[in-house]
Amino acid sequence: MFQTVVQVDDSPESGLNLPGATVERLYAHSGTATFDLCFDLTAENEAFRVFLDYATDLYAPATARRIADRYRTLLASVRADPDRPLAEAPLLSSEEYEVVTRTWACATRPADLPPVQAAFEAQRRRTPHAPAALWHDRQLTYEQLGAAADRLAHQLFRTASSGRPVGIRMDRCLDMTVAALAVLVRADRRLRRSPCSQPGHPARVGTAACRHAAARTRPRHSPGTAAGR
Repeated sequence: MFQTVVQVDDSPESGLNLPGATVERLYAHSGTATFDLCFDLTAENEAFRVFLDYATDLYAPATARRIADRYRTLLASVRADPDRPLAEAPLLSSEEYEVVTRTWACATRPADLPPVQAAFEAQRRRTPHAPAALWHDRQLTYEQLGAAADRLAHQLFRTASSGRPVGIRMDRCLDMTVAALAVLVRADRRLRRSPCSQPGHPARVGTAACRHAAARTRPRHSPGTAAGR
């Protein structure tokens, strides 16, 4: 499936000639976007008239305007230098390029954010009874979510103590949040207990975190079921 379309109509204009009447091509629109984005190019007076259709539930008018402006920048670049590889043609105007490469690139770097599980634990201590996750009519507070994740993380750690990946199968539900947090907690505990977490092993620590912090979700299985793979 695709949701972005570029269509070109380069057929000649109608040669309809009526005595005493002026004939011109009209561009009708149904008022509904068929695709998320559609660039419609129609030949007109040895040039092309371009229409951009966009889904208003996905793009604001200002966003659609920026997309159209960048498409115009791309076409102007190709016209000015037809032999230039398309991958090297700019999408940004010179003003936008200056903002991206100079203003934004030189901005102050934000402080490093803590891992998700550490940020969650900090919030759990601050507001244990505040809502943390909501799914339809079910709700878990930070304390309830943390406690459930701790229990599942403990089970995962025991099941995968040899380092094997663990698959978690469940329907899409609130327990998916529990499982995702449990995987992060499990990986964090494993790194703290692993010899790789000692000084002098930074590369092995990163590898272990990526290799062991994996959970797979699949439908039509009871929530919270864990199995060693």
